[in-house]
Amino acid sequence: MRHVLPYSKTVVFILFGSHLGGSTQRFHMSLESLLSLPLEQQIGQFFYIGLTGTEIDSATRALIEEVKPGGIIIFGRNVDGPQQLRKLLDDAREILPTDPLLGVDQEGGLVDRLRKIFTPMPSARTIRAHGDLAGARALGRITGEALRLLGFNMNFAPVMSIMTDERDLLSNGLYSRSFGRSPGEVLGYTTVYLRGLQETGIVGCLKHFPGIGAGEVDSHEQMPMVRLSHDDLMAQDLAPYIELFQRKDDRVRCVMVSHGGFPNIDIMKGVTGGLLEPASLSVAAVLAAGAWHEVAVFRWPIGLMSPAPWETQRRPYMSLSLPTIGTTVVLVSR
Repeated sequence: MRHVLPYSKTVVFILFGSHLGGSTQRFHMSLESLLSLPLEQQIGQFFYIGLTGTEIDSATRALIEEVKPGGIIIFGRNVDGPQQLRKLLDDAREILPTDPLLGVDQEGGLVDRLRKIFTPMPSARTIRAHGDLAGARALGRITGEALRLLGFNMNFAPVMSIMTDERDLLSNGLYSRSFGRSPGEVLGYTTVYLRGLQETGIVGCLKHFPGIGAGEVDSHEQMPMVRLSHDDLMAQDLAPYIELFQRKDDRVRCVMVSHGGFPNIDIMKGVTGGLLEPASLSVAAVLAAGAWHEVAVFRWPIGLMSPAPWETQRRPYMSLSLPTIGTTVVLVSR
């Protein structure tokens, strides 16, 4: 029986290079090691999948055994308690022939997948409002220690969006998820958060490159239009990314590329109807990040629980474009 991965929620990674360093062993798979696997297992390494429930039932086991994914992501629907979640991850790991990436979006505040297990964690905005850099590092460290106890090795945080007073009025869902109102604030807080997180052996992920804080809508519902000039984007939203990319002591291992559109910077050519190319499908955006940082992973939402019309329209183009821009892992989840 063939198990079809649903399109209801899809995320894509782009991997540059084969060695990401750090203490997380899974990030050390070399190209030689990958090519030594049987062909079907090689293909499976390019998939990062979600699970439907809180245990490995027969259907989930069959799916994992068939796909042999390189990674598994956990959502709130998969969490009932600490023992249950650890068993879920351990059982999935035991099925797989290679050590998988096991990730979660554990930011704190609104995005807190583990609220059923731990005391709810504070949002980035709350930490920043108290001017507490030590608190940001502590949040990263505590998050990392908690995730390791549960069996994870990857966390999709922190958010790098810059949320000024003006941007706070927008309905883009980033109000409480941002660490700052300026490039300096965002850089300061995310640097110490990332340091605390990655000292525990959990790999962090900066998001959402190259910056969608100025987008007017939530990217889970529509493609946000970021109407910044090239100079404004470089001076504001991109500035903390560039600085972190260049720091060896706070090495960036993972970056999520946004699904935002940048009409004043890069308009897609030759597409029926003149559709705007989102950063997630932009060769220029991906290559720019790769040029600033020699090794990075990119992740971005492509589909949704209820796909918006513009996303549905883009899927035929997406299937042709992703190999062109260097996609190496596709995450698919209900």
